[in-house]
Amino acid sequence: MYDKIFHSTAARLALTMLLLLTLVSGLLSLSTVRSSAAVTPSSSQTVNGATVTNAYYYKFNNSYGAYFKKGQKGQYTLTSGDKQKLVNKLWAHYKQYYPDKKSITDMVNSQISRSWGGSCFGMCSTIALNRLGQINIRTYTKSKGTGRQLNKAADPKTKNAVKSAINYYQVSFGYTSANRVYYYKKDSNWTAGLKTVLANAKKKRLQIFDFYWKEKGNYVGHATLVKTYMKKQGNWYYLATYDPNYPGKKTFVRISTSFKTCTVQYYPTSDFIDVTTNLSGFSKIAINR
Repeated sequence: MYDKIFHSTAARLALTMLLLLTLVSGLLSLSTVRSSAAVTPSSSQTVNGATVTNAYYYKFNNSYGAYFKKGQKGQYTLTSGDKQKLVNKLWAHYKQYYPDKKSITDMVNSQISRSWGGSCFGMCSTIALNRLGQINIRTYTKSKGTGRQLNKAADPKTKNAVKSAINYYQVSFGYTSANRVYYYKKDSNWTAGLKTVLANAKKKRLQIFDFYWKEKGNYVGHATLVKTYMKKQGNWYYLATYDPNYPGKKTFVRISTSFKTCTVQYYPTSDFIDVTTNLSGFSKIAINR
């Protein structure tokens, strides 16, 4: 059923924006759901031949307390400049799907006015884009640090530029889908998809890894970054991840050696996933270009 939905760009955008409504969940309440014994990854990996240490990742977590001051209303707030930039870029590239520019403005307003449920995708995508040289979030947000290191970026609740930059990509989820690949557990592409994720991890290629499962009859989801391959242990392959809900912790995705099951540490077994390794689809809305 899902494969048929992607036959047109407009339909794909509609579905990915729908998935965003589930992906925004912070899901910190699920911290009691644990996988089996953890395998410890190194704090330093390599991506495309370059060393990647914890300095390239945000230290704050994907929680209400990190994004909003006490009593502050939680929404996907953008600065006025970022909001206008996003509207202009979406209109420039997707005008054929909208009757006028006001329609895009209304859509963006609708997205940013929703109650905040997490910015996991925004955190993962800005980290990956920043690390791979497609944007420079640290310079854009005037965060402390050197080069492209993000570990000294201020908490979003204390610096609107940081919150806005992350939310800019969070609310743009449906418009960065050009190279996003979906794999469904019940479909024939599931095994091949898990093999691809493993192969990319062994090549030390950063992957934005979104995964979904059913909860109370509805699909919910979360985004992580797969950083590198760790090891094979028993009937599982372990891949080191960055999880916005648990920054600084050594987390992992594990794939069964039969390529039938995929689980992410702290979360239920995934029913379907989507993976982005080629980030060129983000270029149309690049925040600082």
